[in-house]
Amino acid sequence: MDIEDDLRLTPLSQFGKSKQVLALDASFSQARVGTSEAPAGLPKGLEFYYELARAIEFSPPKPGQDDVIAGSLSSIGFMNDNTRFNYSSLSDAQIKGLRKAYQFAQSIMDMNAKSNGLEVNGWRWSPKSGIPGKDYLWRAAFAKWYTGGVGPEEALCISQEG
Repeated sequence: MDIEDDLRLTPLSQFGKSKQVLALDASFSQARVGTSEAPAGLPKGLEFYYELARAIEFSPPKPGQDDVIAGSLSSIGFMNDNTRFNYSSLSDAQIKGLRKAYQFAQSIMDMNAKSNGLEVNGWRWSPKSGIPGKDYLWRAAFAKWYTGGVGPEEALCISQEG
């Protein structure tokens, strides 16, 4: 713990200029990734879809790569380039279906994470780490279960034998 206590993050604009510890300003990160309070009328079990629309506002799909999946969201209540979730336009059957879809997706992601890649000494590794492409199931499982990854063109791993 002593090592972690001595670490500090410094913006590049301030690097080497002062040893003063800057006050933490997490407002930008909280605005982007912090969960917000769900609107009063949001049906229980649809929180994920509300947060997804909020996330898309800050991290839009890649044009040309994610067009098909992004285009399909309008059929389940997404609007304004998928940055708003219009739950009030959904029928009772759609709401029930979206609740079940979310639960089913969680199970599928769990199974995919357990079976994808290679297990080495009790650790699961995937050569697709950092290279998600259009494998949306892997992207979702990776986002849920893994801490991150880089592709081979970005990684350099050095080890010492002996």
